[in-house]
Amino acid sequence: MITVEELLKFKGLDKKPRQLKQKEKKTYQPKLYLNAEEKKDIIITAAFVGEWQKMILKWQELGRSKEQIKYAKMALAFLFKTMDCIILPLPDVEKMKLIRKAEQSRIYVKGI
Repeated sequence: MITVEELLKFKGLDKKPRQLKQKEKKTYQPKLYLNAEEKKDIIITAAFVGEWQKMILKWQELGRSKEQIKYAKMALAFLFKTMDCIILPLPDVEKMKLIRKAEQSRIYVKGI
């Protein structure tokens, strides 16, 4: 009969993880600017958030299931968190430029 200790030893699972090399760890520095593609993505996301909020209200009026509305609100919360992570580190001037550009933009969805 084999013991658990022997099995782990045989499989090599009893070894400690290798020590991380003592290199200087790079810390993440948030960018203080957005490139054109990132700005476009934020504007599209903001437009989607607006439409998603309207859809949630519509679903509530139609009496959709509580679970469906709960998940829709959860998705909305994650969209807001994602946008906050991108926008908050920006300087106020950049935020205002982005807001102005978003107000002037029109988003069209090609579809069915």
